[in-house]
Amino acid sequence: MPRIITDWITLSEACELLRVSRPTFDKLRVKHKFRERQRGRPLYFSRLELIRKVLIPEEVIGRSSNLIHKSHDIDDLEVAANVFDLRGVANVDEYGAMALLCLLRRRLRDPERIVVVLVSDSTSCKYLKAIGFFDELKRGGSHFFVNDDDIKGETPLPPENILRLQTLGYRGAEKVILDHLYDGLQKQGFSENLCSRLGWTLGELADNAHTHAGGPCFITIVSRPAKPNSPKFLCMSVGDIGPGIPETLKKNPKYQTLSDAKALCMAFKSSVTSWGDEAKRGKGLNDLLAVGKGNQAWVRVESNGMSLFFDFRKEPERWVEKGKSSTTTLGTRFSLVLIDAAFKDVSKEEIDALIDSALEKEV
Repeated sequence: MPRIITDWITLSEACELLRVSRPTFDKLRVKHKFRERQRGRPLYFSRLELIRKVLIPEEVIGRSSNLIHKSHDIDDLEVAANVFDLRGVANVDEYGAMALLCLLRRRLRDPERIVVVLVSDSTSCKYLKAIGFFDELKRGGSHFFVNDDDIKGETPLPPENILRLQTLGYRGAEKVILDHLYDGLQKQGFSENLCSRLGWTLGELADNAHTHAGGPCFITIVSRPAKPNSPKFLCMSVGDIGPGIPETLKKNPKYQTLSDAKALCMAFKSSVTSWGDEAKRGKGLNDLLAVGKGNQAWVRVESNGMSLFFDFRKEPERWVEKGKSSTTTLGTRFSLVLIDAAFKDVSKEEIDALIDSALEKEV
């Protein structure tokens, strides 16, 4: 019979959690005015409250962190084993939220592991609550605890967030989301061309996640202008908690000897797949780059501690750059930015040549 995990623990478990004796616990109990519950004779205490008030109290919050696409300190948020402190997060955007969500949902795959997140009434934590971040984590199981009741007042969805964080639990689920999105996007001035590209791209990424990661995958979509009076950018972030691109690709004996870095880059070639050649698969990631290049936009991919940034606004020799991954956790995260401009068709051969050039430079 599976162990039932709750926030409320016995007095002996509380002493063990805090690593203190019973007399010391009694002193802490008076000092911090712990909430108590009594069921029969035993007393119970809130695990989350003990961690928040004693193990990692407000006064020992670490340095300010950023969870944004240009600056990631996500792994540093783990201040104790499976305890993540978000109270010092100064800035957060949709991509930082996606990367953190994937890390935490990966931890929650183990039903015996208790994951705790500490939050405050800060602007960043309010943003996470508004986009459904904590709701998605609570779906990961009853062994997740967060003090989101400390976030006061209403937390409406920011106007730039077209789509809250969503879980795509089965292949084809993205079609339901897109049916609701199209009208809203066109009302904001995005073209029908961009909407159709968005639907196709999301379908490819969702299919990859379900095929190789076993599902689910997560998605959020945001629109914002780059500068006043400039075209709007549509930022789509997609993540999964599977084994990651390098490990998946190397299931094909043809690529077993590749380094993880080369496997990550090679996966964007049109003929490269973890399936056997007879399956005639492997075109999805190639087409993803074709959309980015055809729109003169950019694509970021992170997988298993590695990151590649394809920026088609720059000169060709700088189209591909290595970067620092936001987290070392297993899985894959994409950020595709589209600019509402005319698309230019880009062939798979053009993308294959781009990847070959990057591999030659050992990017």
